[in-house]
Amino acid sequence: MGQSRVPLLDLETIYEPISQALARTEEVIARELASDGEYAGEVAKALIQGKGKRLRPALLLFSAQADRFPSEASYVAAAAM
Repeated sequence: MGQSRVPLLDLETIYEPISQALARTEEVIARELASDGEYAGEVAKALIQGKGKRLRPALLLFSAQADRFPSEASYVAAAAM
């Protein structure tokens, strides 16, 4: 008896329902770090381009979406993660 395998989803597919909220979170990160000077701007750019550090913010945004679409406070909290 063979086991059936569940197809794996890529992160882009998983994050699709909150893609707009993730984009707003990235805007918050860029805005907050850009005001701290050139080095912080480079850090913000690296954070935004590095897609691997989105799991915790995504979990927060999925949770916020369960009640209603995320608020500005949700984006700030997700950016802080």
